[in-house]
Amino acid sequence: MVHDARYAPDLLDIIFSFLDMKSLKNTACVCRVWHDIAVDRIWQALPGLLPLITHFWPPWIYAKNGMMGLDDTEDHELWSRFRAYSRRVRKLDGGIGIVSQAVQNYMAKLKAAFSIEKNLEPPLPLIREIVWEAGSPEDTLALRYFVSPDMHKLSLRPAGVGADLISQLLSHLSLQNLHLTTFNLDTKWMDSEDKKLDAALASFLGSQPALEEVLFPKFYVHHSMTNILAELHRLHTFHGILRFDTPQEVESFIANLAGACPGLRHLVLYITDDSTDQDGIRFESIKPLLSCRSFVEFQILHGKPLQLHSNQIHAIGQAWPEIATLSLSPNVVRSDAPGLPLSELLHFGPLSFPRLERLAVFLDLNLAHAPNVRMALSQLKTLCVGTTPITSDTNLKSLAQHLATICSPTIRLCNAKELGFRIFVFEKDGPHDLTGRWRIVSEEMEKRIVSEEMEKQTRLLCND
Repeated sequence: MVHDARYAPDLLDIIFSFLDMKSLKNTACVCRVWHDIAVDRIWQALPGLLPLITHFWPPWIYAKNGMMGLDDTEDHELWSRFRAYSRRVRKLDGGIGIVSQAVQNYMAKLKAAFSIEKNLEPPLPLIREIVWEAGSPEDTLALRYFVSPDMHKLSLRPAGVGADLISQLLSHLSLQNLHLTTFNLDTKWMDSEDKKLDAALASFLGSQPALEEVLFPKFYVHHSMTNILAELHRLHTFHGILRFDTPQEVESFIANLAGACPGLRHLVLYITDDSTDQDGIRFESIKPLLSCRSFVEFQILHGKPLQLHSNQIHAIGQAWPEIATLSLSPNVVRSDAPGLPLSELLHFGPLSFPRLERLAVFLDLNLAHAPNVRMALSQLKTLCVGTTPITSDTNLKSLAQHLATICSPTIRLCNAKELGFRIFVFEKDGPHDLTGRWRIVSEEMEKRIVSEEMEKQTRLLCND
């Protein structure tokens, strides 16, 4: 029997995933089968509780037999609609969201219901992902009502609350039957506040052995967290800021992480200056990571340069054949620090790094011994020079000519400096636009590329 693809739910769900909200609403009017699948898509992700509460929340809620219910005299149809639509929600993006009077009433009754019955069914029982943004202690702790055993991803973005409160929340979550694969703590306190959170955070991470992604983009990771992170054997993504007491602790953390998590694919480390000696990060410090053969992204950020030789660059390329993003301490604080010679830059070409698209390094711009190998970095889409300074002695046209020769005509040149607090080079909002003399170099590169293209077209016309 031939099945009509127009009514195959799995196929329709894939197709509808490419539609915008207006198209989904139109699609929902076609027929009953399409309606159910389109409405599922519409309600799959909510920016907050307001849409659900405004349209479907019955005001006469109470707790009974482990779930929210209505007494026999109330409107069961309205209650059924609320439960049906709450089960469609898979992602809550923003926490409580816009707080209307209806939402306030809902949260008050929810809090009262959970104070009576501890084992209530969560309001969004099939939730898979929560991004919880909260600006008050009460809203922060309200997350406890929404976590579900089916939830796989959790992002905490509290603002204006102390580490003690987050410790209380994490201690509660550690006791729940959660099986998270992604945890993101996106907040920043003073270093002393971060240390207050260590015990509760370690306990929480220890209760989640299935974690694959751990993201601490603004949180100081101290040496006390090393053993816990090394027990997450499924970990393939880690972003964090290392603030250790000695360079040996940094090397120990990297070695333990590499040994315990051979499947690492994405690693972003911001290492504070006081965690290393005056020489900064050495190749030997990151060498244990070469045993992790699946790397797609590696970013190490530090105030001092990472010194590499050609054989070490080739070793990285051989160990990580799939690497697409590579940032090697490009944001150096001191402008007189030694950078990577332009001759060594050529070793990041497609023979050693066939899939490399984004490279960030701190450079030495001495052109004296830099060979002009045409298209040596042909695979690169973005070259980030970090805080590499251009002195007044540098010939800008010669530098532009060299970079235009070794790079692809479509290369994007950028210099990334820290804006605000700890901006990683290849974040969503980066890399940053060119500034200063680098802007002039980029303009000269574009002129050269246009000129070469015109010469090429002229030769073709002459040959014809």
